[in-house]
Amino acid sequence: MARFERSQKKQERLADPDLSRWYHNVARGAQVTADVYLRRLGAFCEQMGVTPKDLAELPEPKVRDVLLDFVTVEEEKRHAGSYIRSTLKAVKSWLTHNGKTLTVPVHVRGGEDTPTLRNEQVPTPEEIHRVLLNARLPRDRVAVLLMAHAGFRPEVLGNYHGSDGLRLGDLPELEIRGKRAHFSRVPAMIRVRPELSKNSHGYLSWASAELCGYIEAYLGERLAHHEKLALDSDLIHPEKTDKRFLTSINVGDVIRGSVRRARFSWRPYVLRAYFDTQMLLAESRGKIAHDYRVYWMGHKGSMDARYTTNKGRIPKELLEDMRAAYSRAEPFLSTEASKGAPTEETLRVIVSGLLKSKGHDDKKVAEVLEGKITGEELEKLLKSGSTPKPEEHAFQTDEVPDLLRAGWTFVAPLNGSMAVLRAPTA
Repeated sequence: MARFERSQKKQERLADPDLSRWYHNVARGAQVTADVYLRRLGAFCEQMGVTPKDLAELPEPKVRDVLLDFVTVEEEKRHAGSYIRSTLKAVKSWLTHNGKTLTVPVHVRGGEDTPTLRNEQVPTPEEIHRVLLNARLPRDRVAVLLMAHAGFRPEVLGNYHGSDGLRLGDLPELEIRGKRAHFSRVPAMIRVRPELSKNSHGYLSWASAELCGYIEAYLGERLAHHEKLALDSDLIHPEKTDKRFLTSINVGDVIRGSVRRARFSWRPYVLRAYFDTQMLLAESRGKIAHDYRVYWMGHKGSMDARYTTNKGRIPKELLEDMRAAYSRAEPFLSTEASKGAPTEETLRVIVSGLLKSKGHDDKKVAEVLEGKITGEELEKLLKSGSTPKPEEHAFQTDEVPDLLRAGWTFVAPLNGSMAVLRAPTA
């Protein structure tokens, strides 16, 4: 309902020809920025009792007074300085479009501060592993690791309108043979086309062995359902929509769902921060060059300056050196559990699935995940284990991660050391 109302307001505002021209000019740079600016300008004008046209026609001293009054009111409401500053940027963009500039600055206390992000911590590999265990679909695991292991922004996976996104052709070392998807090289190259890049320049990153396994399992599932895959096919397929690709908002929703089921409150974007942090650790240990890390993040640096002028043609020797460097850094990214006994964390996540299946509330599940349930209490809860159906099988918990990557579906724990999984659809 909220999205519908926003859409209606947007259409009403764009009925003004001058406002429409400004909006579309901003959108040529970034569609997301144009939508945010339009909403912020509209909210500002409603709050201050002026129309965009009236604001543009005011003399500079009056405009400055309106802006200063707005800052005062917002600070009294204790809104973050970064939020106030963002609104002022939208208003100033509209004023500049109308030939008005402010000669006296409007100061905002704490304009660079971001209180919601101040205490945000970058997750650990074990926490990312927990998110993967709680992902609802194989597709969701691929989305999580494309950000956490390749460092992509959500807009790379699917753009703002859902009209483009990563395609199978962007993974040149991916091979489709019959009902099987397979990477000929690991780590595998992933190309980001200029139209998917925030800075409108092409670059590349890599898919780890773990990510390659999830992609192969996910595409294998799609092939098993008789989907015809080609070079221009989407890597991540949307559900229940007529759009060909996920929108960047949908990408965030998919990842957020997995994160919330794992009992974390992170923003989806923290997965990109995870990639950056782990690669920084690898860089500090001499595993990769600084320029490589910057380039894989999609930032403009010396790598971009040297090679995008040559149509993005990076010499083969340099590509192989990058591949080797990523391979050296891969252990810093890996979220795979050890091949030995399952970790206590993995056991808690799996056991919580049984509690949900038996109707226990979220509070009880949270107690399990936080380790507040004693072994004796867990034993009582798990005594009435599930009986596998014909298409389901029981496995040791340390086998679960590999089976999930192979396309099996988690059903429920059987007891403290076993779990029930459903076989992939033939």
